Amino acid sequence: MNPTHQNYASLIRIEEVYKKKSKWLLESGRIVDKAWSVQTSLVDNIIILGSDRVVDSYQKYFSRKIYNIPISYYKIFDHEEILKNKSFGKAKNHFLWFGSS
Repeated sequence: MNPTHQNYASLIRIEEVYKKKSKWLLESGRIVDKAWSVQTSLVDNIIILGSDRVVDSYQKYFSRKIYNIPISYYKIFDHEEILKNKSFGKAKNHFLWFGSS
């Protein structure tokens, strides 16, 4: 995602956690310090690996051509089958999150 979009989404989530837990967890946000970087502003074109949503996040701030290369992957699991059988109520409080900078 465009760094500006990513920063905004991270800050919204940090605020949601604060409203629920009354604790600011600023260090948990994936904030990009230089959101208006040369790499995403002063280039001729952009090549993106991602979905149309990722492309849209850049088009707000970039007027030239964006080339999208769809993500390729090996389908190991059928996500529709997993979601159909998932207990979302139980999953809400039983999950493991992997995150990093």
